[in-house]
Formats: sequence, structure tokens, C-alpha cells
Amino acid sequence: MAACLSERTQFETEAKIGRWVVDFLLPGRIVIETDGTYWHSRPGAKERDQRKVTALVSHGMTVLRISEVVMSDGPRLRQFVESACRLSESRRST
Repeated sequence: MAACLSERTQFETEAKIGRWVVDFLLPGRIVIETDGTYWHSRPGAKERDQRKVTALVSHGMTVLRISEVVMSDGPRLRQFVESACRLSESRRST
């Protein structure tokens, strides 16, 4: 994902927002969170993720989530990344 994003969009990995660390932070206040099966199927993970999303939204972020299934499917991953880049670009131009 990083190589495709870096072609057009500058981004940060493991960026800190408030007390939370996000997987990817794009311009335009776009956060991408990756949901790997192992970490996100553990007890309490869904509740923690919801608290994190609520906090990020309160900081003015838009949170996009991508599952491990999509990450491992090239065409779907490319579509997700392209959509995230377009959203980021549109937010920067306004």
C-alpha cells in the first residue's frame, strides 16, 4: 500500500493523534486503519477500535478501515488506495 500511495500522496505511518497511533495519516485529515485478522479478532478489539474511531472523529479525522482480506486482494487493495488518495486530494484542494 505504501508504494502506491507515495506515488501521488505524501503520508505518515504510525502517526500519533491525541493518545492514539494510527496506521496511515494522509493529508486532508484522512486516517487509514488496517484490520489484520489476528489483532482484530482478539477479545475487546472491536470495542477498542470503536473508542479509537470516536476519538479520531472528535479530532476532525475521517477514518477508513481496510481488512486483511482486502489487503491481500491486489485489485481490491488498489481500488481502496485509489479511493483514499482521491478523497485526500479532494480535501486538500478545498
